[in-house]
Amino acid sequence: MERMKQLSSARKLKEREETPVPFADPYSDMTPEEKSKMIIALMAARERDAERI
Repeated sequence: MERMKQLSSARKLKEREETPVPFADPYSDMTPEEKSKMIIALMAARERDAERI
């Protein structure tokens, strides 16, 4: 019985490896300038958090 579970798991894993996962870029509608501003804001927030810690 355990062997059957292993085979089933192996098949499912193989299917996942061979089936591409669709990727939707959540930032695709942003301009490069908007992305740059967002990155700068995130880096500043990270620095503030690091100073507090």
